[in-house]
Amino acid sequence: MFKQPKWCIILIVFTLLVACEDVIEIELPPQEPKLIIDALIPVDLSQLATPVSIKVSLTDGFFGAVPLTKLDNIIIITEKIEGDLISDTGAIIFADIANNFGVYETTIPNSTFEENFRFTLLVEHESRVYLAQTLFVPAPPINSILHGNSELFNEDDTEIVISFTDIPEQKNYYVFDFGFNAYTTIEDQFFEGQAYSFSYFYDEEIATGTEIEIRLLGADQGFYNYMNLLIEQSEGAFELFETPAATVRGNIIDVTILDNSDIFDNVERPEVFASAYFAIVQENKVSLTIVE
Repeated sequence: MFKQPKWCIILIVFTLLVACEDVIEIELPPQEPKLIIDALIPVDLSQLATPVSIKVSLTDGFFGAVPLTKLDNIIIITEKIEGDLISDTGAIIFADIANNFGVYETTIPNSTFEENFRFTLLVEHESRVYLAQTLFVPAPPINSILHGNSELFNEDDTEIVISFTDIPEQKNYYVFDFGFNAYTTIEDQFFEGQAYSFSYFYDEEIATGTEIEIRLLGADQGFYNYMNLLIEQSEGAFELFETPAATVRGNIIDVTILDNSDIFDNVERPEVFASAYFAIVQENKVSLTIVE
């Protein structure tokens, strides 16, 4: 009796499976484009001024690209707060708004960045007005940075040991940028006013001779919480203001119809806001070259 070769039987079964395979198209509900305002302004106080670049884009459905978009206007208002007294100190104007598309730039003198200054970002886009407020948040210098030899999960881990001294007599939050779209957050709950060291592990071996720039950013509690949510959703590595897997609400709200009489907040409109975050924070950075 003739016996069918095993490879032939496998081929027939595979052909039947492929022939029966249907393409399933999933219809996703339409999503209104949401404005993304990348408005993190890191300040290096060792310089005389800070170049500012605010990038504005729109979400595009679930899986589409994020296109840049044009603003009608953008301005930052500065105010000095002394106790209960708030005095308007001026406005920061962006260059050539009418002819720019998606990226808006200006320069701010570093003498403007004091802890008692409040900054209000106002953005107009397609007949809607968005607002966010922040205070300047300081950050301490990085005392030292070393290439460690410990391993976390496997032998390809690369350890970086960082040391800094917490700013005394105040509650502090910090964001660390380790390059490679990797971030972590720290609060000073257990080391208020003291020197503190910790290790950060890259989950891959970094080639000898690679130079890494580490940034320490000051943060208020709101920015700290926002970054924590982004890190949790992205498992630690992400472009800072790319669209997250789920909506993470920042501090930029839609104030188009707020009239301070009948409507004075967005409590009944939780979906009305722009993505990303407005923060003005001191940054201190150091570089490390990886050695064997």
